[in-house]
Order: sequence, then C-alpha cells, then structure tokens
Amino acid sequence: MRKLLFVLLLLVVCVVALGVYLDWFHFSFRDKDTGKVDIGVTVDKDKMKQDAEKAKDKVKGLGSHTKTTTENAKTSEPPPEK
Repeated sequence: MRKLLFVLLLLVVCVVALGVYLDWFHFSFRDKDTGKVDIGVTVDKDKMKQDAEKAKDKVKGLGSHTKTTTENAKTSEPPPEK
C-alpha cells in the first residue's frame, strides 16, 4: 500500500513540475498585513489544450514517418552479398 501511495505522489509531483515548466500552472503568493499569506494557483487550460494538440500532431507525424520508412525499406533492393 505504501508503494502505491508513493507512486501516486511521485506521479502528482511530476505532473505539477511538468505543468510549471510548460506554463500550465502559475503560483502566486501574497502576504497580507494580518499575518496571513494568500496562495493562488492559476491553471491555463487553453495552453494545456494547445500542447496536447501539438503532442498528437507529433505522434501522428512519427507514425507516418515510420510508415513511409517501412514502405521504402520493403521496396528497396537488399544490399549485395559479399
């Protein structure tokens, strides 16, 4: 059970770190005069959607590149034997 919780915590930390790196999340801190601190989190859903579409396009591009490379390999002649 501890291993599962550790894996889930690690997954959450990785997603948050990736989100901060890709500007999906922004954190803000503000100290009030009352001795309290306001912590704000802003989530940029549009940026997340754009990045998801870019990732899908890259994966599709890799798939078509692999397909054409495979087709070219099938149609080309084998190297001469020595």
